[in-house]
Amino acid sequence: MAPSSMLMVGIESLFEKKEKMFNSIINRLFLISCLAIVRTAIAVELPEGISYSHIFLSDQTSVHVLEVNPHFFDIIPVKNKGDVEAVSSMAKRHKAIAAVNGGFFKMKGEFADLPMGILKIDNHWYGTPHKPRGAIGWSHADEKVLFDQILTQIYGYSGNAVIPIDGINRILKDQQVILCTPHIGKQFDYPNLGLQLLIKDQKVSKIEKKRASIPADGVSLMIGVLKTLSFPPIAEGDDFEWDIHVTPQSHPPYTKSEEWSDIVHIVGGTPILVRGGRLVTDFSAEQTGSHFLNVRLARTAVGILENGNWLFVVVDGFYKNIWNTKGITIPDLAELMQKLGCVEALNLCGGKCSTMVLKNVVVNDPPDGTRKGRKVSDALVIIPKNR
Repeated sequence: MAPSSMLMVGIESLFEKKEKMFNSIINRLFLISCLAIVRTAIAVELPEGISYSHIFLSDQTSVHVLEVNPHFFDIIPVKNKGDVEAVSSMAKRHKAIAAVNGGFFKMKGEFADLPMGILKIDNHWYGTPHKPRGAIGWSHADEKVLFDQILTQIYGYSGNAVIPIDGINRILKDQQVILCTPHIGKQFDYPNLGLQLLIKDQKVSKIEKKRASIPADGVSLMIGVLKTLSFPPIAEGDDFEWDIHVTPQSHPPYTKSEEWSDIVHIVGGTPILVRGGRLVTDFSAEQTGSHFLNVRLARTAVGILENGNWLFVVVDGFYKNIWNTKGITIPDLAELMQKLGCVEALNLCGGKCSTMVLKNVVVNDPPDGTRKGRKVSDALVIIPKNR
């Protein structure tokens, strides 16, 4: 039986201990004008600190809302096993009680499944942003959580040479320098590679003119064929260090670079939807296209409530199910997140990627009709602290 048909529609909750969290969501939703709300209660018991509601807006937009108290749960970004993977599979591997899909990623070609924006998991870097895009950063989910538009600055140091690095784990252009880390779990062909420096224990262990394996406990510096003409002379055995700094791009500044320096997890998205409790209406700073902003699609968003709880929202997209859902635009999603009580909120990857898993069941209606959702690059999993 489909998970949606397993949901029992009604205003009452199956479990009294969930009523406060359920009611907080519903009360916030009543602030939205002309809203018709139906709440559903799932047929599985949830532990203290987490609640799920399925609501409908007046135009039959289907919205799945998951509220998580970070004092009871860890919220952790996780990567696939080396290729794109279903959110439900990642949730099961990590013994998570719930999960949603994460950030945007490349879907085709050799570099498929690599993050298109920033991604940092347990202090390991998987990707950096191309544009000043929104991101969420945190070290422990029950402490301060940062939201902002950010870029990164990456530099390598060898002797007196300071080497600007153009990005991490991405396509290499002729005049670029790219850093590749072993955590990405795969090797890529770089046809325009000029030199590759294998870095281990803060030293250049080897220099290759063709692709070589990334050291399991090191990194590789990929230098484009034209960039080699101006690259400083570096020999095997030379010292080599690198660092990366997050540089907030908001105007006026909303966060500081030093606030991001000790952040353990960072997940990218676009755009920022709510900032400091205020609705964001101008998305131009993140250079997102008009069609992406204004077309009705399935969407996934993450937000923080004033009480510090996390809110995960998945809006069903266009799909001929029993509700005939149609998705939501980014401006309407921003308004929804604000009305749900978020003081900060960020849009994540959406469309066919939008997936919410609860106790190993996909509770939303992925628009691909599979009941599984598209395989993705990464996910946010919710894990009990005392499991």
